[in-house]
Amino acid sequence: MDEAVLITAAKSGDENAQLRLYESHYERIFRLARRYAGSDQDAEDILQDVFVRAFNALPRFQNSVNGSFPAWLNRICVNCCLSHLRRRKHEAKLCTQSLNDLTQEPDSGEAPVESAVQVGQIRDMISRAVQILSPKQRIIFDLRFAQHLSVGEIAYLLDCSRSNVKTQLYRASEKLKKHLAPIWEE
Repeated sequence: MDEAVLITAAKSGDENAQLRLYESHYERIFRLARRYAGSDQDAEDILQDVFVRAFNALPRFQNSVNGSFPAWLNRICVNCCLSHLRRRKHEAKLCTQSLNDLTQEPDSGEAPVESAVQVGQIRDMISRAVQILSPKQRIIFDLRFAQHLSVGEIAYLLDCSRSNVKTQLYRASEKLKKHLAPIWEE
């Protein structure tokens, strides 16, 4: 059964159609939520929230207005992730360990770390540095540089202007440059 038929059936309350829509999209939405949430448990919570919101709003969904169904779900997911990250930011304190502390050699006189391990450590440092960004900046940065979406696509997903996306990307880049400067100076 094609997706348009499933959507029509789901709009009229067909639970089997809703289940089939869920089954065809849950894995992709889970991966997207996991990418931003950082844990499987949080991603599961976001996944449930996405589909509850989507099925509640489904009667108002129109392909011509909202774009494709997968793009519409992505948009709902990104918004749920933003809400989740904002809540989490208020609930938890940010890690204050500096990147310089992470790059210090151990005092125990152990053998030098292999270059592969060093590359892994640098990736970890960059991942931690990305956590200093605001939730919106983090998502925009990731959508642009990890998922390679255009500025226009990001603006559509987040329901904001292209100039806002460009501004957030610039601010995120500047924060990261400042925060990661000690790594490059060594």
